[in-house]
Amino acid sequence: DEITLTIDGTEIDTKPTAKFLGLTFDKHSNYRKYIQNLSNKATKNLYLLRSLSHGGMQTPFIVKKIIYRNLVEASLTYGQEIYHQTRKSITKKLDQIQSAALRCLTGACRGTSNAALQVATNIEPLEVRRKGAMLKYWARTIYNPQNPTRKTFRDPITQASNSHIENTPNSTHSATWTTHELAKKLEINVEDILKRSI
Repeated sequence: DEITLTIDGTEIDTKPTAKFLGLTFDKHSNYRKYIQNLSNKATKNLYLLRSLSHGGMQTPFIVKKIIYRNLVEASLTYGQEIYHQTRKSITKKLDQIQSAALRCLTGACRGTSNAALQVATNIEPLEVRRKGAMLKYWARTIYNPQNPTRKTFRDPITQASNSHIENTPNSTHSATWTTHELAKKLEINVEDILKRSI
């Protein structure tokens, strides 16, 4: 159902998406539109990398890797702290672009596995980067007593949506819940971080 908003009797136009600091937010909160924008930008940057890998050019690996890090990967990971818990079916396109870029770096054939390419180039999967970025953001947030979102990140139970979300098929957990679970798996002591921030 559409919601009608009015201010001083004037109806406010609603749009399916809104852009803020380069991030595109949609009414479904699945970041599909934003990730599509990232894919388009990264693909354009991938063309440059491909041009250095074909046509007989002998571009050193280290140069191509720098271009990958600063152009392709930067496009793929912008705002990753926000969409890190998005469904894999939506972020799959980003993984495909990374795979194509790593083949350009190594000269490997299309059938080469992503894991082999990542080992050969010493470049981590995008999912690992997303989790790492979210953990860093989470740690900075709970370490700073002045951060207004600190309480929410300290206690995942404060988000009421978590009470039913585990039983919802194909749903994504909240950023708070997901990050706390990841911290537990990595045996990160939340209380120790909180004590250091006092």
